[in-house]
Amino acid sequence: MPEIRVVFYKEEDGEVPVLEWLIHLLKENRKGYANCIGRINLLAALLVRTQTTCPRY
Repeated sequence: MPEIRVVFYKEEDGEVPVLEWLIHLLKENRKGYANCIGRINLLAALLVRTQTTCPRY
């Protein structure tokens, strides 16, 4: 599977809210963190599949 780069929103001050939230989730709820990371990876895989199976117009 090709490598997919996931890009998150970054505030003007350099903070990345979703990464801060994921780090907090990792510390407080490992199962929830694993679930979120799994879904991010699933979305990346679906994107690859869509790009390789859909004709480009």
